[in-house]
Amino acid sequence: MDTKFEQLGQDDILSLHAPTYGREFNVSSNNFASIYLKSPEFIEVIKRRLSIGEGIKNSLFANGLDSEVLRVGKKAWQKGKVRINVSVEFCPDEPEIDETAPSNEIPQPESPLDDIRQMMNQENQQL
Repeated sequence: MDTKFEQLGQDDILSLHAPTYGREFNVSSNNFASIYLKSPEFIEVIKRRLSIGEGIKNSLFANGLDSEVLRVGKKAWQKGKVRINVSVEFCPDEPEIDETAPSNEIPQPESPLDDIRQMMNQENQQL
């Protein structure tokens, strides 16, 4: 499996197995087998499940919370704000196959006769 995750776009639709994830995320599937959500909707579902007050939650994901950070290699704390930026990423089980042929090659149709043609070409080259 290719482990290259790519960020989903705002209009990409995510399908989640409803019996597995519906109750956990508290999302109704209206008796369908899957839950369909756009990326921003999925992020909102995750935010909703956080057990913190709405005011802090809104600040944490928008303007940030007052905080300090001590960075590796620095000698002093730095004051500022911390916020969480969430993105939804996807990693396909099977990589996409690029169906375009390189520009210097002419695509040839697959045929059961290809083996015979190849043998005939080899014979003609030997003559």
